[in-house]
Amino acid sequence: MAARIGLALTCLLVLLRPESAAGNGGAVRVADAVAGPFVVSVFTDPNPLVVGWVDVSVLVRHPDGSVVDGADVWVVATGSGTAANVIRRQATRAEATNKLYYAAKFEIAEPGPWRFAVTVEADEGQGRVEFGAEVVPASVLDEPLVLGAMLAAPLLAVAWWIWRRSRGPQPNDGKSPGG
Repeated sequence: MAARIGLALTCLLVLLRPESAAGNGGAVRVADAVAGPFVVSVFTDPNPLVVGWVDVSVLVRHPDGSVVDGADVWVVATGSGTAANVIRRQATRAEATNKLYYAAKFEIAEPGPWRFAVTVEADEGQGRVEFGAEVVPASVLDEPLVLGAMLAAPLLAVAWWIWRRSRGPQPNDGKSPGG
């Protein structure tokens, strides 16, 4: 019985774990936008964007649909319009889970409205797309250990209760209840 509960707990934790900055998926921010000689799609993860690590994944294609190789892709994120909140990262295939994408992973420290600009440069020319996104404060539920503990506590309590019941009534050792 304990093995079944342990297996159920493991499955539940795997299914409900946060996918923080998993990448190459998430929310579509720009879909098939013409940017110079390129067609660009941009995805962000997690969704919604939360203070902490974010992944910006960029798919760069030719108008015929073929993937552009060897491009220089840059992501600039600007929060609240101050110079202190400007993050500039190169998106690379090495950072991407799916090697058709270019990905940049970085940490956003402040919630609020952010502007993102993605610039693509290759032999064919240069293109740029922009989008805005709201970055929300991190929640305690975004922490995998906290979420795991919150899920595990009631399951462990139920497992303990089942275990105690399965043992049946215990014989009295002759001591009185009061001492």
